[in-house]
Amino acid sequence: MSFQEKGVLVPKPIDSSLSVLVAGVFFLAALHAPMCLRAEEVRSLGSPTEILSRAFENLYDCDLTMLLEVEINDMRGGVFVRRAKVARKRINGHTHSIARFEDPAWMRGTTMLMVDNTGRSDDHFVYLPESKRTRRMTSVQRSDAFLGSDMWFEDLERRYVEDYVEIRITGGREASSETISVRARPVHGTSAYDEIEFKVAKDDYFLLSTVYFRGNSKDPIRTITSAREHMVESEGHRIPTRYVIDNVLRGTETVATFLRMEVNPELKDSLFQSVALESGRKIPGLRSR
Repeated sequence: MSFQEKGVLVPKPIDSSLSVLVAGVFFLAALHAPMCLRAEEVRSLGSPTEILSRAFENLYDCDLTMLLEVEINDMRGGVFVRRAKVARKRINGHTHSIARFEDPAWMRGTTMLMVDNTGRSDDHFVYLPESKRTRRMTSVQRSDAFLGSDMWFEDLERRYVEDYVEIRITGGREASSETISVRARPVHGTSAYDEIEFKVAKDDYFLLSTVYFRGNSKDPIRTITSAREHMVESEGHRIPTRYVIDNVLRGTETVATFLRMEVNPELKDSLFQSVALESGRKIPGLRSR
């Protein structure tokens, strides 16, 4: 299956040493009046853990290639565009993701690799063409915000229900479809938030949004949303093709749009090896416009 959509996207050039921070935007690759669910509804939908697990499986458990554009709107009113080719593959039960930048010119060739791990922090590698070196990023950076964007490193990671505690249903309804609101707290102490609310569609477990809270505040610090009209369905998965990330604290916004996508393509494992980042291997099946 192929998908193509025209995106409207654009951050002004920042120093190339910041490429690693901006690069994380491209793995993203997801809001809210409360309501009470009847007991029979909860039983038919499953436990909060089961609901969240099905939402994560729908979103993450397929291989992908995509051409991704990101629009970053900063606090000074600047609008900047980045474009990258992205591939994702499950290898031996772990999700591997690679993003190689094409635009702007000063970021061309910058490549980021992330490997999902169980029981420990994910591995992040970045290749910077100007230094011709691949370096490994430390786990303490997972809560860092990407300079010039509204993404965090942990946004790039494959989510598992085991990453959360106190998982509970709170209910919720979107304007056009019924949803389930599932609240949870992160297990890892390095997270930049204290509680998260997932909005999941009741009919097909499509993840409509995530809302982040800090401390005991009822006001979110950040939201990530994906509307149904930007959803594609393939190989049994319902996948968003446009994300809007709102940083409430900063008053800024980042929009990520998948211009082309292929679900479950043939990808060689060697594409996702850290030692191969410097070779500049092409991500198959994607052509620049």
